[in-house]
Amino acid sequence: LEFYVNIDEQGKRRILSSSKLEFPYPSFRKGQRELTKYVYGTIVNEDTLFIEAPTGIGKTMSTLFPSVKSFSTCNTEKIFYLSAKRIAKDLAFNASKLLISNGLDCRVIKLSSKEKMCMTEKKLCNPDDCPFATGYYDHIKDVLKEIILKDKVIDEEVIMKYANKYLMCPFELQLDASLFSDIIICDYNYFFDPLVYLKRYFEDYKTNYVALIDESHNLISRSLDMYSSKISLSEFENLRKSLREFKHPKFKRVLKRLILYFEKYESVEDYFILEEGVSDELYSLLESFFLQATDILKNFPSVVNDEFTTCFRDVNRFMKIAEFISDEFRVYVDNSSLDTIINIKCVDSSRLIKKTIYKLKSAVFFSATLTPIEYYVNSLGGDDSTPILKLDSPFPKENLLTLIRSNISTRYKDREFTYKEIATCITKAISIKKGNYLIFFSSYAYLENVYKEMKLDKDIKYIKQVRDMLDADRENFLNEFSDSSVPTVGLAVLGGVFSEGIDLVADKLIGSIVVGVGWI
Repeated sequence: LEFYVNIDEQGKRRILSSSKLEFPYPSFRKGQRELTKYVYGTIVNEDTLFIEAPTGIGKTMSTLFPSVKSFSTCNTEKIFYLSAKRIAKDLAFNASKLLISNGLDCRVIKLSSKEKMCMTEKKLCNPDDCPFATGYYDHIKDVLKEIILKDKVIDEEVIMKYANKYLMCPFELQLDASLFSDIIICDYNYFFDPLVYLKRYFEDYKTNYVALIDESHNLISRSLDMYSSKISLSEFENLRKSLREFKHPKFKRVLKRLILYFEKYESVEDYFILEEGVSDELYSLLESFFLQATDILKNFPSVVNDEFTTCFRDVNRFMKIAEFISDEFRVYVDNSSLDTIINIKCVDSSRLIKKTIYKLKSAVFFSATLTPIEYYVNSLGGDDSTPILKLDSPFPKENLLTLIRSNISTRYKDREFTYKEIATCITKAISIKKGNYLIFFSSYAYLENVYKEMKLDKDIKYIKQVRDMLDADRENFLNEFSDSSVPTVGLAVLGGVFSEGIDLVADKLIGSIVVGVGWI
């Protein structure tokens, strides 16, 4: 009883503190007050809003602050801050902590992926293989009570502390802790992915939740991937080979039938549309496979290997995605590689996004790049009546200098002949005004080849993005720009983690150079 009374009291304190909360900075940036007012009005009207706001306005706080104020005025229960980028989620987490330090009495949690949170090598989620899954529900109530009484700011480090202390699954623990959190910061997939979305929050009914969708231009491609799936002949063949010695007649029989089904498409052209979609025959075979594979997981866990896990996961996803097939989907065979692959491809996810957004009190889509905005509105579930806000850059126009070097070809076939010329151009550009720069290339190979030709200034610090950087490496990369004692030049890839959503204020970054194919 004390546990639930405490939660009720927390809700009252959240509302009261929200009503008294002031904007956490001494003044608003140019465009920031207008942005804040529009977001608040959208929540009051229980509407959807699309915002194009250039870098520098302060979109994170401008969307989070009015949403927090709606705790006390609009009966908002939870705020979901969604982004595809780790850096953007960190900014939202830090903004939430700032509001809490300024008097907001609420709980914020930042969710991480299952792959990152799992503490076992095989990552098999059952009590027989994972010591952190054993007895989970025997302890969860007491552990949640301890978290609620002690922690208002919850991230991966906090969750891991409790998971190790009580030997509990950290991934499930963070999801259960989110039930008692007021601001939930997470990836798009926790909200939009039909297989992994937070079902505990979003069933088929309206809620008093607000969603703030950062870097919204990324959501189109991400959502198309979320509603697409594929299975291949090679993964079934590899599974059969890996379990050659395993005796399970029913499983072997359905596996053979699946392989024969795929082989009948081996002789068709590279790309072949299946007008009937996922046929009843294929779906029935996949159902049988899934049934027999589930039996193996339960009764013969020792034979489960990587091939089995991959195949089981892909079949499960393929069957789930098949349930969504409509006019916005295409089903086709791909024989373009040394494999036969059956694909379910979503080509328009707007209706599915709209269906998800409908469950909310309000949704705010925002990004620095939503041009042409009509395209993004229609692709993300809006229509001609959906409100739009476009803001100008807060920086003085006279501070911007754009230079284009159009006489050097950066096309793939010409690159090896221009490495030295590009390196000379970059070296000259960063020497004219010493400071911090980011230089973007279209690939890691391009970056390395140009870097080899650069004449390095001993008074400049050079840092490079590398493949598969850990979170700590990414943070260290950005922290280098905070060292004012020496100019820093960072080399990175276009479309990577450093190409958007980073927060380098004032003179931490004075310019950027893009090396790649462009258009005027």
